Amino acid sequence: MRRILYFVIPVLILGGVIAWRVAQKKHEASAQAKTAKARKTAAPNVRVATAVMRDIVHEYQGVGDVESRSDVRIAAKVTGRVEYLQVREGNPVHRGDVLARLDPTEIRASINQQQANNASAQASLTNAQIRYNRTYDLYKQGFTAAQDVDDAKAAVAVARSTLNAGLAQLHNLQAQLADTVLRAPINGFVTARFLDPGSIVTAGQPIVTVQVLRNVYVTTSVPEEISGKIEVGASATAVFDAYPGRTFQGKITQVNTAADPQSRQFLIRASFSNETNLLKPGMFCRITMVTQVTHNAIVVPHEAIQKGPKGTRVTVIDDRKIAHLRIVRTGDEDVTGIAVLDGVKAGENVVTLTSQPVKDGQAVTIDTSPAQSPSTSGQSMVAGGGGGAPIQGASPVGGGANAPTYGVPSGSGGPAGGSAGPGSASGPASGSSVGGISSGGGAGGGSAASSGVPPSIGRQGGGSGNAASNSTAAPGMSGGGGGAAGSPSSGSVGAPAGGSVGAPSGGNVGAPSGGGAAGGSGR
Repeated sequence: MRRILYFVIPVLILGGVIAWRVAQKKHEASAQAKTAKARKTAAPNVRVATAVMRDIVHEYQGVGDVESRSDVRIAAKVTGRVEYLQVREGNPVHRGDVLARLDPTEIRASINQQQANNASAQASLTNAQIRYNRTYDLYKQGFTAAQDVDDAKAAVAVARSTLNAGLAQLHNLQAQLADTVLRAPINGFVTARFLDPGSIVTAGQPIVTVQVLRNVYVTTSVPEEISGKIEVGASATAVFDAYPGRTFQGKITQVNTAADPQSRQFLIRASFSNETNLLKPGMFCRITMVTQVTHNAIVVPHEAIQKGPKGTRVTVIDDRKIAHLRIVRTGDEDVTGIAVLDGVKAGENVVTLTSQPVKDGQAVTIDTSPAQSPSTSGQSMVAGGGGGAPIQGASPVGGGANAPTYGVPSGSGGPAGGSAGPGSASGPASGSSVGGISSGGGAGGGSAASSGVPPSIGRQGGGSGNAASNSTAAPGMSGGGGGAAGSPSSGSVGAPAGGSVGAPSGGNVGAPSGGGAAGGSGR
């Protein structure tokens, strides 16, 4: 009878356990079926964006150089010695200001000589006129021949032409005298000076350069496919490294119709106002030009557009949070959105993200929570072991490099970490690490240095559990006590008691009480 009881009782217990487990499984399956059914019937959770009316602007960005709209090289028209030249680079000048003078001595002497020649020619003309008058009177009285009258008349004409030539030569010399004084033809700044006083200058040789800075050009080149999209009068903006944070506004004023035969690029000039003279010729900038504008477009995010066999469509959510699938036609687009030509009105909400497919006429739930990006900026920093990354969770126990870790901290680690010197490292979570790899410790204690073997990378110094002692640990794995990965005594990545990478309780070599070198990392 007793034997039967010994047999029946375990069978009954085993049967009860099996029946309980079967019932539990059925309950779990029923709960899962209910959950799945609830998910199917629940309103989909969606994120929406509002369709807006705005202009879609296409731009082209290139590099450009600042040029003066008027670059004048002041050159002498006559040869001479520079007698006066006071302006320097950077000096402002105004129209009519004297910039340089040449020595006028030779020209003045030539003028005096020509004036004397003209006086002689005038006397000759007067004498010829008197001769003509006398000869003509004698001719009328019949005392001379007609030939004598013609000769006297020709002499008057020759004397008059000689005088006129002399007067013209005098005017030329006076003009040359005026050309010895060089004046500024425009308002601007002197940007170059090529000679100094005392230098001999020839006709046509530049002396100084004057540039207008009140308005400047920004010159750039664009490829063939862009040149046809840029029109005179289109807006342009320029940014300069010399003026960070500032943007200058201008307009396209010139579009060259011929390409450079070497680069196959078209020259573009944009005009910029420069009232404060901040923009200097030769400065480098980045210029952005408008190539195309679509006005008053209804724009939705790219994520709202769905393409299928029935065409392009969007899902519109009305005020009652009911979804409506609409077939639309799309048009122009930019990096932030795409224009909808029909099917959507400005101000309507369109679905951009959904947890499950949305059907036409289905009620939805609008997710209004802010989108979260995968970032560790909001995660807590822990003063754990040998370096890692931020974690989510409670504060760790144990010394370390004051660096964050991905490990989940635990209270199992004691405040005392490993010791690099001789002796015994006892207690849970004890051990030393080099480079974030456990070298000792474990449940039940152990000695990292008592056996005469110094702690080394991946070498277990002692411990107890299921892991064999003196085993080699791979980088990032525990060399400590036994146990499965993640258990309080294991040394796997993130384990609270190990001395591995990011373990909050592991200490570095030579660091008392689990402390390690600041900023040390075992990653």
